[in-house]
Amino acid sequence: MDARRDTGPLSATPRLRRPRNRTATEAAMGMPFTHREPAPFDDDAADVTLPCFNADVARRLGEIATNLARRRGQPIAVGIVGTHAPLFYCALDGSGAADCEAIRRRQNTVLRFALSSRAVGATFRRTGQSLQSLGLSADDYALDGGGVPLRIAGARLVGALAIAGLDAERNHALAVESLRWHVGTHALAIGA
Repeated sequence: MDARRDTGPLSATPRLRRPRNRTATEAAMGMPFTHREPAPFDDDAADVTLPCFNADVARRLGEIATNLARRRGQPIAVGIVGTHAPLFYCALDGSGAADCEAIRRRQNTVLRFALSSRAVGATFRRTGQSLQSLGLSADDYALDGGGVPLRIAGARLVGALAIAGLDAERNHALAVESLRWHVGTHALAIGA
C-alpha cells in the first residue's frame, strides 16, 4: 500500500499514514458511485484530532486563528460551535458583514456531513450532486472551504470551526493550521 510521510507544520515526528478511501467518504454522504476517481486534494482537516474539547479549547482555537490572521493582516471572522451550542465568535477589523452568515452555513455543512465544507463541496462537484438534490437549501449550507470538523480521540465529531473573509482555499488552510497549532501546543505541554 502506498504511504506518504506526514510532516505537518507542527509534526514533532513524521508518521506514515495511509491514503484515505474516498468511497467511504462518499458513502457517508449517502451518495451512490460506480467508480473511484482520484481525490482532487488531500483533505487534511480529517487528520487532526483534539485530545479533548470544551469551551476553553474552543476559545484557545479561536484565539490561535485570530492571532495568526492578525499577524498576517488578514481580515477574517472565526466561529466555533459544539454540537449543541456556539462557543466562540470573533470578527477582526476589515471582515465583512456577510462573514457571520458564511460561518453559520459552513458550520451547518460540517455538522451535517461530518466532513470539511471543502471536502463536501469537492464531492458534490465530482459527482454532480447539489444541495437541492438532497433537499437542503443553499441558504443554510455552504460547499466552499473554511469549515472543518472538530474531533476528539476515537474520531467522534464534537463541533465545527469555520473561518470566513478570505478565499475558500485560504479559509480552509487557516482553519487546519489553527487546529495543528493547538494540537502541537497541547502535545508540547504534555511532554514537558
